[in-house]
Amino acid sequence: MLEVDSEYCGSLKRAGILTRDPCIPRMKERKKTGFKGACRLLQCPKRLLQIISTFKALLEYTREVLFCMWNFMR
Repeated sequence: MLEVDSEYCGSLKRAGILTRDPCIPRMKERKKTGFKGACRLLQCPKRLLQIISTFKALLEYTREVLFCMWNFMR
């Protein structure tokens, strides 16, 4: 019925016949960091641990550099 005339969309939706609007496509879920796709974790847990440890080391290094710069500027 919507293929013939799309003006019935609102009244059919209010009646509860349509559960979602076919005119608006669903959005693709974004990829997240540390995941293989949108939802799936990496297959190898060692790889995930490697990513976390690398991030922690980078954070610690940045903290040390900022601390040294702060002491130098004082």
